[in-house]
Amino acid sequence: MGVLIPLVARAGVLAEAGSVLTAARAGRGALLTITGEPGIGKTRLAEEAAAQADGFEVIWTWCPAATEGAALRPWSRVVRVLAGGHTAVARLIADSPFLAALADPARSGDARDPEGARSQLSFDLAEVFAVAAAKRPVLVVIDDAHHADVSSVQLLTELAPALRTMPAAVLVTARDGDRDWHGRLDMRTALLRSGDVISLQPLAAGDVAAVVASVTGAPAGPDLVGVIAERSAGNPFLVTELARQLAGRNAEPAAARAIVPDSVRALAGARVGELTGTARDVVLAASVLGTRFRRDVLAALAGLEPGELAGALAAGRDAGLLQLAEPGEDRFRHDLVRDAIYDSIPADARERLHTRAGGVLASLADRGRDVDDAEIAYHLARAGTAAAGPAAEYARRAGDRALATLAFEDAVHWYERAASSLAAVRAGDDEQARAALRLGATRLAAGDLDGGRAGFRQAAERAR
Repeated sequence: MGVLIPLVARAGVLAEAGSVLTAARAGRGALLTITGEPGIGKTRLAEEAAAQADGFEVIWTWCPAATEGAALRPWSRVVRVLAGGHTAVARLIADSPFLAALADPARSGDARDPEGARSQLSFDLAEVFAVAAAKRPVLVVIDDAHHADVSSVQLLTELAPALRTMPAAVLVTARDGDRDWHGRLDMRTALLRSGDVISLQPLAAGDVAAVVASVTGAPAGPDLVGVIAERSAGNPFLVTELARQLAGRNAEPAAARAIVPDSVRALAGARVGELTGTARDVVLAASVLGTRFRRDVLAALAGLEPGELAGALAAGRDAGLLQLAEPGEDRFRHDLVRDAIYDSIPADARERLHTRAGGVLASLADRGRDVDDAEIAYHLARAGTAAAGPAAEYARRAGDRALATLAFEDAVHWYERAASSLAAVRAGDDEQARAALRLGATRLAAGDLDGGRAGFRQAAERAR
């Protein structure tokens, strides 16, 4: 996880999380959501709670920021991990066409009865949790749920009631701002109503001083702490970053105001500017791939050999921009850092990088590597009109995959993307009619009667 943000002034909320785990250990599980603004310490608190979950089987999964993955991606990971560690769970998955489709991209569920199929998927997932937790309590951590696809959140809310009678808990982190939910406020409401909620608040001045002392290794004067508190607004991530900026400078408050950036954007920009050409190019390219990124994809995107890439990534870590994630993966230290760097790239350069990223991922997929069609479609959709044709094809494939896993809402999303791209390239009437028909049928499966009828009308108009 890299260097952790000091956990200060969180004893109360950590105890709340601990009480949920204690109840789960006794067979009274729950869904617990940790909310707050970016950088407030949601993931850090989840890490600490998971570290204290003695006796639990802990499974981490996440919802990709900036890039869009396959529908139900976090649940696919959970199901695969549980199947790998439990023979009985593996048998359950093999016997359920719905779970089998979730675990294996080559399989598909039976969507002839959409409502019944989704209910069966929820039931089967709850049974998987119950069987796994009968051997050992289970804690699943889902990070950044505000980035989740609609179907993943719906499945989570459907699972929540079943947790109350088993030794299992799901801990979710999510931002609580309206913009962070991308206009899907009903999803946020459903999530928060489905279980317990911890809302993290900014640090008080005294707690800011404790964080600064922890980061710099020495207490800071009240005036200097005041500068950091003012610039960070008590946000733990920003407090930590600003304290690192000041570490070893012995700055007086007046001088500190000139040293300390007043935003993450300025701070990230300054650190990127200190990197050499190759390292800077690698960090910029990585930001196009998202907060988490695979080294093999980044190497191909940047056109570097593994040794060159390793040196550039090490420089990014030394600059406080990157940190190690899982084997073969790295990540930016925070979404805020990634977003600031990505936004600094000129629009035309971003389009070129997205075009190359889509090509790299498509090439890896053709060679049998684990790449989602949705990831490819995401990049091609941001590559400009020149890539609209391939973007339509990969969006259609992503919709097909979502439909196969009963993620009807997300299939609608991707089919809408495909239809939009086809319109952008002025595809033939027959092709656009097929896209509209596919979209209309999927809207009906998702319960959108009006949208389904509209899709059928569009298909009929194109077919004339």
